[in-house]
Amino acid sequence: GARCPEVLMRRYYTALQGYAVRRKAMRRDSGAERQLAEIAARAVDDRRAAEALAQRLAAVEGDISGTKAHCAALQQQSKKVGAALALVERDLSALLAPDSEQGLAAHLADL
Repeated sequence: GARCPEVLMRRYYTALQGYAVRRKAMRRDSGAERQLAEIAARAVDDRRAAEALAQRLAAVEGDISGTKAHCAALQQQSKKVGAALALVERDLSALLAPDSEQGLAAHLADL
């Protein structure tokens, strides 16, 4: 009967050690869960930031294509203005030539 308390004490300490090991593991698990939650929250933030960047990029691309279209329209207008100026220059040089007094009179008559 003298060994009985010793056996009980050993069992008690073994159980206490097991409990302490389990508590440590639980704390470690809760720390890992907290880290995972933080990582997940950062991933959500990163995804939102990436979506916002994608929207901004799409807007910039839209602006660029609009600007390109505007530039093309301006180039067309510039060509038309250039052609009109060439016609005016031709008409003026014809009117101002020394031998074209008749041309000038005819032109004034047309007006």
